[in-house]
Amino acid sequence: MADVLRGRYRVLMIRTGDISLSPDERAGLANHAGSRLMISIHAGAAIRPSVSGCRVYYHQATPESSPTAAGSTVTPWRRQQAAHIDESRRLAALTADRLRAGTTEPAWVQPAPLAVLAGADMPAVVVEIGHITNPADEQHYTDPIYQVRVVQAMVWAINDFFDGRTAIISEDLKE
Repeated sequence: MADVLRGRYRVLMIRTGDISLSPDERAGLANHAGSRLMISIHAGAAIRPSVSGCRVYYHQATPESSPTAAGSTVTPWRRQQAAHIDESRRLAALTADRLRAGTTEPAWVQPAPLAVLAGADMPAVVVEIGHITNPADEQHYTDPIYQVRVVQAMVWAINDFFDGRTAIISEDLKE
């Protein structure tokens, strides 16, 4: 995906191998680079193997991550995302729309208090491109055609975001 995006965008890959970085380190690297967008891509997992499809998460504020008091000039680390929640929600909706259209798999948008999102000082989402615990989803991970479809859907969503488009999320597709 990075190679496809590099024609139009500056791309920073936080992890290119199996290395361990904390959520704060990931958000910190994106912030330090002056990134305008952060997308964290993962394989999901669930207790029930029947759970399938894509999930796109945007930050859900908690009391610890809600905006700072009026007049404050300092934004604590866990409150960075508060200023970007509306744009993160828009990015999540665009991404889910494009994943549904491009892969014909279900894709849901969900708020979640994820640490990797809380510290990101830019629109940010976590994308689970299926569930490794679901046999059908697991097969998608090794299918080159499915991989191309996911990459194309993600690229279209990013282009849509920067081109100012909005998504329409059908109520029946929300979980």
